[in-house]
Amino acid sequence: MISKVTADAPKHQIDLFELLMILVAPLVSVQRVVGSFSVRAFEHSNHCKKYCDIAITSTPSPSYLKHHRRSGDYLTTQALAGFTMLLNYQHLSSRIRFSRVISSGPMQYWGDQTASSSPQERSNAPPIPKHSTEDALQGLRQALPPQSKSWLAFYSSVTGGIVSDPALMVLPVDDHLVHRGHAVFDTANIAHGKVYGLSFHLDRLLKSAKAARIDHAPSKEELRHAVLHTVAASGARDGAFVRYWLSAGRGDFLVSPSRCVPEANFYVMVHEGGSRDKALSQKNGVHEAFVPASVVPFKPKMLANAKTTNYLLNALTAMAAEDRGGALGIGVDDQGNITEQATACVAFLGADQVLRCPPFNPILEGTTLRRAVELLEPIPGVFNGTVEMNLPVTIEHAKNAVEVISFGGGAVLPIVSIDTSALSNSIDPGDSITVGKGVPGPLFGSIKEQTAKDFETSLDFLDVAPYSSYE
Repeated sequence: MISKVTADAPKHQIDLFELLMILVAPLVSVQRVVGSFSVRAFEHSNHCKKYCDIAITSTPSPSYLKHHRRSGDYLTTQALAGFTMLLNYQHLSSRIRFSRVISSGPMQYWGDQTASSSPQERSNAPPIPKHSTEDALQGLRQALPPQSKSWLAFYSSVTGGIVSDPALMVLPVDDHLVHRGHAVFDTANIAHGKVYGLSFHLDRLLKSAKAARIDHAPSKEELRHAVLHTVAASGARDGAFVRYWLSAGRGDFLVSPSRCVPEANFYVMVHEGGSRDKALSQKNGVHEAFVPASVVPFKPKMLANAKTTNYLLNALTAMAAEDRGGALGIGVDDQGNITEQATACVAFLGADQVLRCPPFNPILEGTTLRRAVELLEPIPGVFNGTVEMNLPVTIEHAKNAVEVISFGGGAVLPIVSIDTSALSNSIDPGDSITVGKGVPGPLFGSIKEQTAKDFETSLDFLDVAPYSSYE
């Protein structure tokens, strides 16, 4: 039994061996080591090997030993100060660290300790510096990651201006975007001094804001003005990306924003990257991995349809894909139907020359895919011009696809292989499938060419940034 130790609780209420028998079994070996004790236990099953290594510093009191003495206990007679337990789940490639300090008094500290410390010793620890404004700003600059060199400009409605110093590209901690994730966002590419698709991305942003009940939002034209002027202030004309967030507001740390300042906050960031970074992947193709709902749960419809900052499941999907050699992953729901990638939509071209896309109803409506479908033209012997977007796409469709294409962030990418090892019943003995011939296909090539042309010539989807205002 593990009990939280309080001043009124009985002393030493942890039965270490019962804990071990619950966590690991059936084979336990106990080994005495000078100054500490190591208990190693192994549990074997068809798919999992769990390794548990428990280091115990000091030893139990005589009364504790008398109460817990039994055959096989190799503990001696010192006072138990604490133990640290490390569970290394090799099969799951994850580590969970638990630490707890047990004493005859109240719980004093959670975390790793190599030696016990008294309250007096802890009170003598050096204080954390209280920074002046100048010290804090210096600390922010010193802590910048190397990637900050690619951060070009940042707008904040809180300050009402644009900055180019990465150290100042920060958000107020009381903004509900920060502590509640109550915000929506969108993006757009910058090419040839123009912002592509800003209008329909702003439409999606405001649609998401309505679903998230973000009131007092600026108008579409006010948002457009802020985005375009931040792009212009950055000076970037090619190979850049603009991101923007609309939050429920700031003012407190409650769950509901009802007591916040009655004004939504808007932030814009321009940084290097965008479609330019995907050129190599377009040439060689990318490797992906199926991520079923048994590995990462599928998003509820409301969060899937709105582009909110609640991207934990998206991040976990991408991480699960990376564990298997992929990048963004390809989601699979409980019924075995394809959903979406972490930050993109995905489509499958069958041998019947039909392009199949998972329905938008349970996922985010991808603007890149929508625009690509509008631009598609039949390719004799490859694509007959039919696009299915209202019927489920299954694992079997993926298995038999001759091309798989990813659509996201204004770019298209060819997927040339898919890891299947996370599926309950892998569809290939090698735990992966090769898409078509394992190289980018002709439909992808056509879509890539049409999308690139659209970036330059589609006046209805291009907004010119006012660079002259900042030169």
